Amino acid sequence: MHSLEILKSFESDDNPAAIKMSSVEGKSRLTTQSEGSSPITPAYRKSNFSQPRVRLGTSGRVRPDIPKFMHHLLAQYFSEEENLQNFYKDIDGICAGKGQEIIRGLTKVEFVSPEQTKKRPKISVDTSSGGIPKGQSTPKTPVDSPRGIKQRERDVPRFYFPEGKPISQNLIQEALAKAEDKMRNFNGSVSYADFEGLLSAIGIPIFWKKPFWMAMCLTPEESVSAFRFIPILRALFADCPDDASRFARLLNAASKSPQLSSTNNNNNNNNNINSSKNNACKYEVLSEVFKQDVKTIELAMSDFVPMIQDIIDTHQGLGFLRDAPEFHSRYITTVVSRIFYKVNRSWSGRISLSELRRSNLLRIIKRLEEETDINNVTEYFSYEHFYVIYCKFWELDKDHDLLIDKTDLRALSSRIIERIFSGTVLRGWDMTSTVRAPSDKMTYSDFVWFILSEEDKKTATAIEYWFRCLDLDGDGVLSPFELQYFYCEQETRIEALGIEPLDFANVYCQVVDMLQCPTTGIRLKDFKRNPHLAANVFNTLFNLDKYLEHEQRDPFAAAASAANNTDGFEIDSDWDKYAAAEYELLIAEEAPSDHMHNSDLEDATSPT
Repeated sequence: MHSLEILKSFESDDNPAAIKMSSVEGKSRLTTQSEGSSPITPAYRKSNFSQPRVRLGTSGRVRPDIPKFMHHLLAQYFSEEENLQNFYKDIDGICAGKGQEIIRGLTKVEFVSPEQTKKRPKISVDTSSGGIPKGQSTPKTPVDSPRGIKQRERDVPRFYFPEGKPISQNLIQEALAKAEDKMRNFNGSVSYADFEGLLSAIGIPIFWKKPFWMAMCLTPEESVSAFRFIPILRALFADCPDDASRFARLLNAASKSPQLSSTNNNNNNNNNINSSKNNACKYEVLSEVFKQDVKTIELAMSDFVPMIQDIIDTHQGLGFLRDAPEFHSRYITTVVSRIFYKVNRSWSGRISLSELRRSNLLRIIKRLEEETDINNVTEYFSYEHFYVIYCKFWELDKDHDLLIDKTDLRALSSRIIERIFSGTVLRGWDMTSTVRAPSDKMTYSDFVWFILSEEDKKTATAIEYWFRCLDLDGDGVLSPFELQYFYCEQETRIEALGIEPLDFANVYCQVVDMLQCPTTGIRLKDFKRNPHLAANVFNTLFNLDKYLEHEQRDPFAAAASAANNTDGFEIDSDWDKYAAAEYELLIAEEAPSDHMHNSDLEDATSPT
């Protein structure tokens, strides 16, 4: 008998909901319960699940009798009048030839529309219990739908900003409002002397003052109005997402500012003509500068000169330097060379935005506002460090032409000196002259790089400096032949002192064991992975004094000193230690001469 006929034969039953399915000799049949009998209870609702069980395999797992269990589930499903009527309707549709439509309707996935999602009632959560109220469930999001996936993507906040994290619009509007309020206090126009207070009010470091002023194409004698400053400030915040990009924009714009002389501005005969021409020139230059994409800006050494000159003119710790203008250019060259030594990791001579963001330069410039003693800022700006570097250069420069030749660096081996002057590390940079220095001469800027690399061989730039010198063929690998070439002269110098040197085979084995590198050659990454060991290797190859000092040191004292540095403070670098010791020696050497000079003056002015 057809299943449809079987079901229709039961439509006239008094209790169609009480249907029981059983299986007899493989044929399905439906029977009804008599009135007054209890309805069928599904197997899983019984307290005693006593259905026949079948043991499968040897794993010990048991399962209920599947056919009987399914019969009970179907019986429970058809106990609902609505389910039974829908079943009849589907069977009638199949018999009428609408089977495909019914199947598509059953397999159709129902997604929640945005309108339904918005109209979904919110569940009030009891915050005291920390959960969802009893009897309620959290509405589920259609994660499998494309719209659900896009919604999840929108919910994840952005966390990577390769071009700098942009400043929020609220902070921009707050800075602009503060700038407008500050301008009102100055009657709508701010002079160069008051510009520092305006920058401090809007959160810009005060030592950006001079580059910012020059970026607006203004001279110190002029003033800026709110109608001009506010649009420039708004454009600066809009184009530059972070401090590094704003700093690069201002320094680059200041370097392109036209040099306007005050005599032309004060000419009474052509005052109006010159004023209109100058204003037109200023706005033209300013518009061209802000059209340049900030991501393409690279800072040259000359771009830092206005900012450092402003530090000399305004910082409390450089008052004695302000009284000696002949040393201003030397201090500026020292600071700029140290900045490029640490920040310009590409050795290109121009600092990119990515290099500026990875450095600590902006943090150190901001720290200058807090430190009244500039010698506490040992990085870049310390006057004591400048004093040591310049005095050492002045001692080596016998003819005082601000150039050093090979004969002035006799502390190192001759072969490493030849490599230094061969063009591997010297750039011939000289900020005081537009002419490149000769290849066999070392400028003061090159000397800054040299002494920093020589006295602290553990830094990344110092390791690159000496690796370039040792890499004779430029293949990026130091072979045993290249190391032996430099050690041969060092071995001869050791023998001249009456000391028996190690043969190169033992030295090379020690180097390979210390650096844990392949025996075929040493790469730059091997030195950078072990900077302390790299310094010992370099001294072994070409610096005899430091090599002997390391060999004769007390290892227990060095270990005890390292163990005592557990207070969490930053340990001074080798360069900081060297500069502090040399500065004390230089001061001690000058003290007796000053004392004699003062005693002579007292004798000359005494009444007797």
